[in-house]
Amino acid sequence: MSQDKNDTTESGAREGLLSALSALGLAIDMANGSPETTALRGTWVAVVAAEELGLSSQERAEAVLGALFRYLGCTSYAHEEARSLGDEHVAARVLAPLDKLDRGPIAKAVLQDLPGDAFERAMRAAKLMAEGAAFTAGYERSHCEGAMLLASRLGAGPGVLSVLAALHERWDGEGGPAKLSGSAIPVAARVVHLAREATVHFLLRGEEPGVVRCLERRAKGQLDPEMCRALASSPRFLGAFREGPLWENVQGAIDRALDAGCERVPTKDDVIEVMGDFADQKCPIFLGHSRRVAALAQGAALRLRLDPLRSRCLVRAAWLHDVGRVGVPNRVLGTRGPLGPIEWEKVRLHPYVGERIAQHLDPGVARIVGAHHERLDGSGYPKGERPDLMASVLAAADVLAASGEDRPHRPRFDVAARHALLTEDARAGRLPQEAVEAVLAADGADVDVPRPSRSPELSSREREVISLVARGLSNKEIAQALGISARTVQSHTIHAYDKLEVRTRAGAALRASELGLLS
Repeated sequence: MSQDKNDTTESGAREGLLSALSALGLAIDMANGSPETTALRGTWVAVVAAEELGLSSQERAEAVLGALFRYLGCTSYAHEEARSLGDEHVAARVLAPLDKLDRGPIAKAVLQDLPGDAFERAMRAAKLMAEGAAFTAGYERSHCEGAMLLASRLGAGPGVLSVLAALHERWDGEGGPAKLSGSAIPVAARVVHLAREATVHFLLRGEEPGVVRCLERRAKGQLDPEMCRALASSPRFLGAFREGPLWENVQGAIDRALDAGCERVPTKDDVIEVMGDFADQKCPIFLGHSRRVAALAQGAALRLRLDPLRSRCLVRAAWLHDVGRVGVPNRVLGTRGPLGPIEWEKVRLHPYVGERIAQHLDPGVARIVGAHHERLDGSGYPKGERPDLMASVLAAADVLAASGEDRPHRPRFDVAARHALLTEDARAGRLPQEAVEAVLAADGADVDVPRPSRSPELSSREREVISLVARGLSNKEIAQALGISARTVQSHTIHAYDKLEVRTRAGAALRASELGLLS
């Protein structure tokens, strides 16, 4: 694992970048409700498939990064999935091995495996059968756009972005969002799709014959039939599912692919910031939260005169502090009333999950992430231990940022109220006075928060509308909130989407967060 102090050397920076990408893979698995190493295993399978099929070095790089970044958009539609299917994690697990055109097995999975009583599941199944095409199209657009926007921040080149744009295309033309078919689908995208299907079926059955059956069944429909035939009889490809140690195998391929597939090789901090937005994107009530906490932490570090190493460690922990929340279902995160014991346990453990993810990139950062809900009087969680100053600063920044955001059970606090709330934490002995004063002094201060170099000019009304669109409100709800007609809302949304260069709510949410439109 890379140490913060080594980031200044070229080799240390590269090692840190690769460790951060490993952490990103684990966060993706948590967000999908998948077994650990699923994302990295799928990437390794794509590596072997691309080599066995004789792809060019450029195509191999695009396949490797396409597989690695494939699920960057998986949190983009989580809000809609949770609303329609009850639990986005369960839905992802039970629907992953199914062909979207096989409506019978999909209905059966919804009826048998999704949460809720029999009536709720029946209603969801009926709605999915009636509106399934529109729901799937929305998922495909959002997933692809979310992945492309985040991957572009990691320096992905046009070839990699073309793979991500085609994640849900099918050989038979029944995919989306562009309805490409056959050889019109980029060859690297075809490899990524095949690797994904093969990996899912191997993890489901734990045997290579299941992979062969999958390739035989999906050939000519979802997958390139020639690729399927070649790989179904390739001992090396079929052996790739059990090759280990996994990270040692895949990191070299990722390292080479970064140079060939990226216009700009990303930094460790690029990956960390993407992980923060990736986590916040999952549930609209948290959009922009990690950015705000990072800004407060950075300002507090200046006021505490922390040395550059500790300051950087604190800010990185701030970006990552809620990454463990990707493992908590949206139905829990969006609960208006008191949580039951099972739901509360999921929330209580999110700092621990975040610490495990962050451990892949730096133990010091991980320790702060794991302690950001701890309190001096032992009333915090998950361990009930006393936090040190760094974790206390992060805790104070988290409290102040969260109190200024709307939640299902309460509206946001005004400035005076949220300052009073944090001051009371210091008075009651929950947080140290030093940390609280530093964070309060940072509130509203001018700090260097990452922003796109080119910002579109949105009107004040368009900014209002896009902020509410990003948070998942319907046109009717936005119209009621702003006192305008739903048609006017639609017009403003279209114009704002054009200026932001997006086509989905998820894309608008990411862009609005980057531009600071959600504060």
